[in-house]
Amino acid sequence: MHNNDTRCAELISVIAAYLQHLALIDMQRCRYLSLMIDGATDQSVAEKETIYIRLLNQGKPKNHMMSIAAVNHGHSDGLLVCLETLFKDFGLPDWKQKVVGFCADGASVNLGQRNGVAAKLRNDIAQLIDVHCMAHRLELLVFQVQKKVVMVDRVSDILHQTWKTYHFSSKSKRELKAICEKLETRLENPAPVKGFRWISHLCQALGPFN
Repeated sequence: MHNNDTRCAELISVIAAYLQHLALIDMQRCRYLSLMIDGATDQSVAEKETIYIRLLNQGKPKNHMMSIAAVNHGHSDGLLVCLETLFKDFGLPDWKQKVVGFCADGASVNLGQRNGVAAKLRNDIAQLIDVHCMAHRLELLVFQVQKKVVMVDRVSDILHQTWKTYHFSSKSKRELKAICEKLETRLENPAPVKGFRWISHLCQALGPFN
């Protein structure tokens, strides 16, 4: 029944609409909620903003993914328009009365003291608490350690070169597969360590060497 891209897209749209309906019910019932946002670009290099909400449901924290929304402009005003439009489409025009928290990475567009999204939200939401994403802060810390500790930087470079060797050479990959078959062990392809932001990618790159 759903054996082609069009049918699969229709099915995903139905599931997404249902999940958004559940999110709306929780948002209408809760007294307070927090926003979590992160920007990225899709395959067409169009700027998108992933928007989550976090609220309490029967005393337990619960996260809902609201949308991966298109952003017309990447500055703070553009992100605010994106949020306003999204909540209006959800049927929550008074969303600022519920928002008490805002979490994002440390980019100035998000947490700038004067013109960041959090600063501008605070003009309408006096009680707003902004939080620099802990995963992003941890990544920045690891990056600083890597620059200061020569051995860590060397390990990172070795991981990167190992990945390049087998990712861009089909011959090297065939040879690696043949070695694994001779040793009767499972093949674990080297993973990239550079070009990503989160610590989990570093752990993934170290995995084949454990």
